Amino acid sequence: MQKAHLYEASLLVNRGVDEAVRGLERLKRAKDSQLDPSCFDEELVLFADVGTARADANREFFDNFETVVEDDAS
Repeated sequence: MQKAHLYEASLLVNRGVDEAVRGLERLKRAKDSQLDPSCFDEELVLFADVGTARADANREFFDNFETVVEDDAS
């Protein structure tokens, strides 16, 4: 069951980043909000960098997790 919690935590991190990006994009497209859409561009660029960091973190997690699974199998 411990492994299921690790998978779930990884899912929550990935889902959280995706939801944050969708929220920023939605705010940027909001009409009649009197918000300057360009103010979200910098944040979206930062989340693009987070996407790269997220991919690196996922790769690291699953590389390490594979070792745990192999150890459990033996």
